[in-house]
Amino acid sequence: MNDVMMQPQTIDAGLRRLFAMLRTCRPHGSVTEHQFIERFLLPHGMEADGFGNLWLQIGTAPVLWSSHVDTCHRRDGAQKFQIDRDGIVRLADGSPSNCLGADCTAGVWLMTEMIEAGIPGRYVVHRGEERGGLGSRYVAEHEPNRLEGISAAIAFDRRGTNSIITHQRGERCCSGDFAASLARAIDLDHQPDPTGTFTDTANYTFHIGECTNLSVGYDHEHTPQETLDLDYLIRLRRAVLGIDTGGLVIARTAGETDSDFEFAHAGEHGDFWSANAGSLYDLVRDYPAAVAEFLEMGGVSSRELQEFIADTIPF
Repeated sequence: MNDVMMQPQTIDAGLRRLFAMLRTCRPHGSVTEHQFIERFLLPHGMEADGFGNLWLQIGTAPVLWSSHVDTCHRRDGAQKFQIDRDGIVRLADGSPSNCLGADCTAGVWLMTEMIEAGIPGRYVVHRGEERGGLGSRYVAEHEPNRLEGISAAIAFDRRGTNSIITHQRGERCCSGDFAASLARAIDLDHQPDPTGTFTDTANYTFHIGECTNLSVGYDHEHTPQETLDLDYLIRLRRAVLGIDTGGLVIARTAGETDSDFEFAHAGEHGDFWSANAGSLYDLVRDYPAAVAEFLEMGGVSSRELQEFIADTIPF
């Protein structure tokens, strides 16, 4: 199987684990997801909460390190990938898989590397993020005590190579001061980014003052064209294994909103998130182009949609 175009001597034990992780397709609740947890997470001493999220405490640093175990694969099982000479990982030619699953395999892998290195903090690998943040919603509603003593929640679940998310779903999740201090601590030219959509830390903004999401190198997530910048991920690993969380600036108060940001973007977004959150039918009717793009990003073809409609609606 020639799915890795790297010299054998450049592949350390950590990278071998990453490649094994990337070969697994893990839709929420699948057999492969449970096998992944047993193989890659439980041996690190992680323990499950009432929903199945995996937790581990190292030291006393008031930082929550976050990722999620599920991927957007439509089927469980295994897949093949390849790495080009520029260090870009993508699905192998001819692979029937609908996505690479670097979202959030890259984040989970990074956290296992941090755990092995003994980086202080509270670690959580959530379940059901791709189903709407099910695991983190459970924590916020039923086991919020797990978030006590935490000042900052940092998710490893953002596309690209330079984002530190300050807003999710149009609402403030971390302060600019915190984002700037995290950028300094990592020292890889990251920038504050207000264009976040959603990851699990968004469900903790009323419990934790600083909640963010950090780029881990994937792009075109949820599609067959998904890629992972391996060179960047290796540099990020080196940075987080040497991070000093003592220099992070905690400026936001849990539950604090950002009226200046909301006002400045009123012409662009209005009160979109709150006004349109309730009706899926209305969203499809009023924003057909955006919905079509969302389905396409998820790997749904027009033929598949036609077949679903034909099976659902009696003509």
